[in-house]
Amino acid sequence: MPKKNTYMPAYPSRRLDQLRTRTNQTMDLCSALETGSPVNESIINEYYALGGVPTPDRPEAPDPSEGFQIHLGPIFLPAAEEKEYSIKYALNLPSNIEVKAIDTRMSQESHHFILYEWNGNASNNAEDGLREITLFSNNPFLEDNKLVSVWQYSERQQLPAGTAFKWSDNAVLDLNFHVANYSGTQILPAHVYINVYTQPNGTALKEMRSELMFYQGPSGFGFFTIPSNTTNYVLEEPINNSQQWNIWTVSPHTHSRGVDFDLFYLNSDNTTPGEQIFEGTENGVYDWAHPPIQRYEPFIDLPANAGLFQRATFTNLSSSPVTFGLTTENEMMITILQYTEGDPIPFVGIPLVENQYCYEQPALSFVPAGGIASGNGVVGGQFIPASAGEGTHTITYSYPYEGENIVAEYQITVLPPLAAPTISQTNGVLSVPYTYDTFQWLLNGVAIAGATQPNYTPTTNGEYSIQLSLGGCTTTTEPYQVISSIADLSHHLSFLAAPNPYTDQINIQYTLPNAAQVQIALYNTLGQRVAQIATTQQTSGTHTHQLDGTQLPEGVYWLQLSVGSETMTRKIQKM
Repeated sequence: MPKKNTYMPAYPSRRLDQLRTRTNQTMDLCSALETGSPVNESIINEYYALGGVPTPDRPEAPDPSEGFQIHLGPIFLPAAEEKEYSIKYALNLPSNIEVKAIDTRMSQESHHFILYEWNGNASNNAEDGLREITLFSNNPFLEDNKLVSVWQYSERQQLPAGTAFKWSDNAVLDLNFHVANYSGTQILPAHVYINVYTQPNGTALKEMRSELMFYQGPSGFGFFTIPSNTTNYVLEEPINNSQQWNIWTVSPHTHSRGVDFDLFYLNSDNTTPGEQIFEGTENGVYDWAHPPIQRYEPFIDLPANAGLFQRATFTNLSSSPVTFGLTTENEMMITILQYTEGDPIPFVGIPLVENQYCYEQPALSFVPAGGIASGNGVVGGQFIPASAGEGTHTITYSYPYEGENIVAEYQITVLPPLAAPTISQTNGVLSVPYTYDTFQWLLNGVAIAGATQPNYTPTTNGEYSIQLSLGGCTTTTEPYQVISSIADLSHHLSFLAAPNPYTDQINIQYTLPNAAQVQIALYNTLGQRVAQIATTQQTSGTHTHQLDGTQLPEGVYWLQLSVGSETMTRKIQKM
């Protein structure tokens, strides 16, 4: 029999209220209730005897004066299983509160974490304990609740100044956690930690609202089919707004067949797209598992009934059609919006502010002009990271508005300058370590088109350098002089690697214009070769190979294809 999924092992016979702790305002959901999902002790025993997928570190909880932490997990999943659960949680607050930020940290295997708030007494209709979600059973999309927010990866959501989520003292949350165990051999203990940061009730001028805008289609609720063996299959339709929306964020949601997602203003004919306001691809790639989140600061002011237009593109290369559903083997099409309603308020603070900046980052400006800024590194109405110095700094900006002060507050960490490595050369190939986020080779100070990998084979004499980034910081190496005569490259490759991210094996395809010696290798971020297909002489034409990475730990790797003297590299994620 297949193993059942298991929720928190320690004391399966105890009730949730016996195991809930509130030390330092930390609230743990630590056991299945008698009416919830059953505990499978064999999975628990196997995990603690043999180990499994590593667990994320628990983040520090907020100070009790600033908020509290909720912890859901571990939820144990056998190898290669995918499940979605919800659990309701009564906050039992001493008074009404406003939430100004929510910082969520979860296992990287998570597909999403969604936070809902039950409307009124609707939570009484849901069973206690962990509820397994199916399309028509315990589905939060169909229940009487309102969306708080969505996370598809760990992230802090800092609401704009003057806005907040508003929770009453009797609020009951619903925690919706979708996880997939990508390991084929190990048990996954899935966790999610939610740090909630609060402010006194009445501080915010506007309530932040969140909405899942499902593709409705002819059926009226998102049911659609993507035919088999289909590329670039498009679904699109208008989104209507009956009230003024002041849009703060946009994010798309599809499953694995999604290849693009775009959002537009709606034309005055109410049926066609106008100006585009959101592009789902980054550098030509749509990452369905970690889609981009676009913030608009200042906000997009969308008058009532002006409308938006959503468009998603799918490619289904399987031999079977794909339908709407909850697992990543099915599909979805959702635009996720966060906005305030009614008359807009100004955006106050630093537009598109990040949690950390490099020491050499240019000055950051506050908007609108005319407010009062304070904190380390604030000079002439701007925040200058180099003036603040390395470390974490509290920065505030207060702006008067209609007899009130809208106050933005940030915790900004300034990082030290990024050290530049030394370029090395081996067999005519220039290289730097793989441990950076982005790479851009330069020839005599000018960017080389397409040269965005750790390795580069020079084609002409001159001074070669490389711009690198890591965690938002950038640096450029000292020039490396190439003075030998270099023949023109004879190979111009078409090189594909899929799936990416992968779990077991990587499918590789490339086309050779001429016969050549070919080598395929996989490297870790330390530059160590961890897998290889032996060097072989191959004829011209298209070739395919499979590289087995089953035994490798999860993380980032570099797949390198060498054809004669030419080398191409692809960044690969093992999940």
